[in-house]
Amino acid sequence: MAATPLDVAVATDSPLAAPDAVAVVGPDAADAAGGSDALDATKSTDTAAADTASSTPDLAPAALGELSPQQLKAALSSKDFLLIDVHFPNAGSIAGTDARIAYNDIPALVAFIGSNPDTKVVLTCYSGHMSKTAGDALVTLGYRNISELTGGTSAWTAAGNTLVRLDGGM
Repeated sequence: MAATPLDVAVATDSPLAAPDAVAVVGPDAADAAGGSDALDATKSTDTAAADTASSTPDLAPAALGELSPQQLKAALSSKDFLLIDVHFPNAGSIAGTDARIAYNDIPALVAFIGSNPDTKVVLTCYSGHMSKTAGDALVTLGYRNISELTGGTSAWTAAGNTLVRLDGGM
């Protein structure tokens, strides 16, 4: 079952949903977790984010960053970030993309990014909607260095750049 941002819970002792700290909540969650007592160890994303914010008053709340196509093109020349295409179905990706992971598969995004809240990540999709959705979910989980390509790959190609297919086509 693919999780949506609303299906993710974060362990109370972690500012992030590391792969071993993710729990799926919903109608079948009690069965999947071995009964309702197993879910008592998790909090909703909102509660965990509030706990993290209150326990780290020196950190400003993270916000989803934005990059223009020109800024991303310049950043790619000395790439020090993960570039993840979150658009589904495949509409083509920017050369240098590290992975294609569906925007609503937050556990897979977390597993790929890792547990460091300062990992630099740029998310892309066709229009910017899916990358904003995924980025907002990751920021809520405590990641502090998440950006999206403003206008998505449609803005990227409108600026004269090309796309590739990670599956070998295009």
